[in-house]
Amino acid sequence: MSLLIIFFVNHTSFAASTGGIEIITPVDLDPSTYDQQTHKADEQYIVRTGQVFFAAKDFFWDVELESKSSAIANRVFSESELILAFFPEKKFRINIDSESRPKRNILSIQGRPGESRFSTFTMTLTEDNYLITFQDLDNGMVYKVVGNMKTGVGEVTQIDTKKLPPAYDLEPIVPPKK
Repeated sequence: MSLLIIFFVNHTSFAASTGGIEIITPVDLDPSTYDQQTHKADEQYIVRTGQVFFAAKDFFWDVELESKSSAIANRVFSESELILAFFPEKKFRINIDSESRPKRNILSIQGRPGESRFSTFTMTLTEDNYLITFQDLDNGMVYKVVGNMKTGVGEVTQIDTKKLPPAYDLEPIVPPKK
């Protein structure tokens, strides 16, 4: 009986550790590298910048054997969980709420972390590039990533929304009187 219980516990922990698709990982795992880059930023609201690797080929590309070309997978990602690590010290778990494919080889995914109702995640993939924006409103941070789909390498910028300069609305545009 004790062997069965041990097997069950090990099986459960394995399932929990593989519960999501890890798509973003930092290129450099040394946190001091990112801290040095903090001091180089011109804008006060940029906390740090760095490089990430996007596992596009592992999860988002299908190879069409007849034409030998790549295409964004027809896999359904809604209700999946993505794991993102923009920097080495923290991983975010994102629940995918919706996806759309406005044109061939373009995929747009929207989601949110499970623990927050207001934080948002958007990701747009094309054949050549990807754009990811994650607004971590619980901590007042925004992460923006722009990268190359073929290599998977992208540039991440962490922005402190509390240090952003004030933004003002433009004057309203009033239609001309007849």
